[in-house]
Amino acid sequence: MLRRFMVLLMTGMLMAGFFGCKKEGTAEKAGKKIDEAAESARKALDDLKK
Repeated sequence: MLRRFMVLLMTGMLMAGFFGCKKEGTAEKAGKKIDEAAESARKALDDLKK
């Protein structure tokens, strides 16, 4: 019985985490922009090295 409860609890937590993280907030959008800028800068530096 305890094992069944733990399995249900873990499944519920995983589902809540999955569905709770669907929507992107402003911080996530800003982080993506920073990541894209860093990647672009890295590619530009790699091109200069060639």
